[in-house]
Amino acid sequence: MGANGRMGSLLLSKTARAVPRGVAPGCLSPIGTPIYVATPARVWSDILHQTLTERKEDLVWIGNGLPPPTVTTTVVVPHFGVLERYGDPVTSPTSPSTLIYGKHAVAVENLLRRKGIHNVQLVSSYDDILIAAARKLLWAASMWLLCHSTTESVLTVAEVHRDRQNELEILVRTELFPALCARYPETFDNTVDQCQAALEYMQTYSNSIPAAVPSKQLGKDEWKERNGFFLSVPVAQPLHRDLLKRVGSISEIDIEMVTSAIATATSEMAASSHQRSVPLPFMGLTAIGAAPNPTTDNNKQPIRTALIVGGGILGSSIALQLARKNITNVTVVDVQPLHRLGKTTPASWAWLNANSKHPAQYAWLNQLGMDGWRRDVLFRKLPRWTGSLVRFAQRQSIGGGYRYEGPLGETRIRELEPIVNFRDDINNNERCEDSRTFTYYFPDEGLVDPSEAVAAVRHGAAELGVQFLPCANVTAFTREDNDGPISGVTICNLQGNENHRKSDIIVLAAGTGSAALGRIPLLHRPGQIGFASARNNEGTSAPLQRILVDTVRESHVLQRPDGTIVVGGGTLEVGGNSRVALDTKGLSQEESQLLDSHPLLETAHEMVPGVIGELQRMEQAVRPIPLDGLPCCGYIEPGLYAVVAHSGMTLAPILSALAAAEITEQVTMECLDPFQPTRFSEDT
Repeated sequence: MGANGRMGSLLLSKTARAVPRGVAPGCLSPIGTPIYVATPARVWSDILHQTLTERKEDLVWIGNGLPPPTVTTTVVVPHFGVLERYGDPVTSPTSPSTLIYGKHAVAVENLLRRKGIHNVQLVSSYDDILIAAARKLLWAASMWLLCHSTTESVLTVAEVHRDRQNELEILVRTELFPALCARYPETFDNTVDQCQAALEYMQTYSNSIPAAVPSKQLGKDEWKERNGFFLSVPVAQPLHRDLLKRVGSISEIDIEMVTSAIATATSEMAASSHQRSVPLPFMGLTAIGAAPNPTTDNNKQPIRTALIVGGGILGSSIALQLARKNITNVTVVDVQPLHRLGKTTPASWAWLNANSKHPAQYAWLNQLGMDGWRRDVLFRKLPRWTGSLVRFAQRQSIGGGYRYEGPLGETRIRELEPIVNFRDDINNNERCEDSRTFTYYFPDEGLVDPSEAVAAVRHGAAELGVQFLPCANVTAFTREDNDGPISGVTICNLQGNENHRKSDIIVLAAGTGSAALGRIPLLHRPGQIGFASARNNEGTSAPLQRILVDTVRESHVLQRPDGTIVVGGGTLEVGGNSRVALDTKGLSQEESQLLDSHPLLETAHEMVPGVIGELQRMEQAVRPIPLDGLPCCGYIEPGLYAVVAHSGMTLAPILSALAAAEITEQVTMECLDPFQPTRFSEDT
């Protein structure tokens, strides 16, 4: 948890998994293995609540904060720093030991030593680790304020103890330490000895890093978890408040709001009343959703009927998931005939992957999508997990616990795919001596035949009662009254006749058609893909063992189970939302030769010499990419839910399951009111 931060990035490894927001901790790893929590301390109580019951004992808290009141987890009090994401730890030989207590103490100790942190000590009792964590929090809450409290100059931590010791003692003895005692009366009593021990620890820690100056900006960013803890206790803290306002430019209103919020969350676990665990049983996962607001959502009616616009991989998957949620009346309408796919799926390369995707949250979501293809009883029969070889122009920084190998040498590349040619050949195969590229192997990636996948999902949905209505063009949404929620659609058939169909919920999964229907702004990023037979070699095809991606030459090649070679490449500079299918049957020899010389195929021939046979057809499609490049999944307005994503094939299992959960459970995977009307303007 918190793998995208500095501390979290240190804990990642090839065998670790990042837990995306919204996913219950404990879903992605076996019982008995550590779940590291490297998030701000203010959300630790929420995380404890969100974690699966059988996994709570596996939580490992690491950071500047006091752990939730439980003795069965693991607690780490770090005395090292990480200055940048994926950076090495920074520590001093004279720093206090990093202290660890709990079930996974030995495993954490071994991990930290592998990361170069050797001054580690195991603690035998919960009270001892709580005292250590409290002392560290006192230092973190005090020193950033006092180092920056003078207008003349910024002080180091050693100079604070030398020049402002009196102010430090007033802050700690009369304000912060009494607040700590009020919060934990069983562990702390407001005696001179305990307070003096805390001040001596602060002096020792500062002496180990005497020239350090805690970041003022970081202190301002983290004041809620550092200083808010003490402010939330009803103990007078005039100096503390004055320093926050004077040094941190934090207003009295902000202080009062944070004080009230933290106090409420601590005493009543308010977060638990606003969240709900949502099981995704066919994948063995649990998501955390924001529960309906009882004051505004009591009038929501249960969903009995659902109409999905679009019968591609996303639309068909959502229909399947809604039927699994016992919605008995689910209809999928699509403008294509029943056995034909729409504009996006036929031109899909159908590479199941998450490498090199940004930001990190999007990469993690794609990892969950890949998990869905492995976990779901229907989806898991369809992919081939061949692994991918990907060539980049620059060395990659691969985080998130994503398995990889590389950069690879030529020998290893040949072991994984003997046919591939990743050499830097340019200018009529002359070697460019100063060029260098980097090839990585991603063993967990795979491929799927998009037509086969959609057919399988549709078949599974139909067995649960889902109806598919082909040759039906949805031209508009309808309402019971002008200001009411969307309650149905207008459908035009092949003969031009219109009819209206009502439904409790309309789900828009129409790919590029979502731009016009749902007024969802999409990027115009057209692409192309070619399909060819494999060239026979002494009566047998030469199958490719891996998915091959060359980002330098903008070419990618894979081979599907039926032997078809699929080639993708650069961006087409064409307009409109139309797809053009070029069938080579009936073409003249001259026309066929023209297609064979297509730049896309020329590059592919260079990458896999002797593999690609006769070109069968070319597909050109406009990809459904929302304006920010990230998936669009949620309510546009009451009655209308949309799912649009570029990585729709990879994300289909997870997005469809989350969408079905939001619709049927009436929760939202964001802490926002899902029914807040939001409409795009014409110029958005």
